[in-house]
Amino acid sequence: MSSNNLMDYTASMTALSPLQIATMHNCIDGTKLYYRNCKYKTQSLNITYFTTNKAYIAKQVTIPATSNIVVSNNCALFINAEEVTVDGEFEVQLGSILNIDIVPSCE
Repeated sequence: MSSNNLMDYTASMTALSPLQIATMHNCIDGTKLYYRNCKYKTQSLNITYFTTNKAYIAKQVTIPATSNIVVSNNCALFINAEEVTVDGEFEVQLGSILNIDIVPSCE
């Protein structure tokens, strides 16, 4: 039986405690405030590759035709934007997460 605490030093070292999860959620929610108030740190960005857990926040997010995104190894890719364009190849493997949150336009 395994615990839900990163400090338990299990072989996989992937368990998280409820406090650690809450801290991550608070951090993400704080970052989301930038687009909720239409004060984007980044107006547009391209995602050309993906290797680890990551959140992309911008007014416009594009996956160009030249990219080949594979979300694997139980990783998570989060995209928060007013507009998301997917022109390239995209694959989400079993056990991994893709979360695209389209936010309402501020204009």
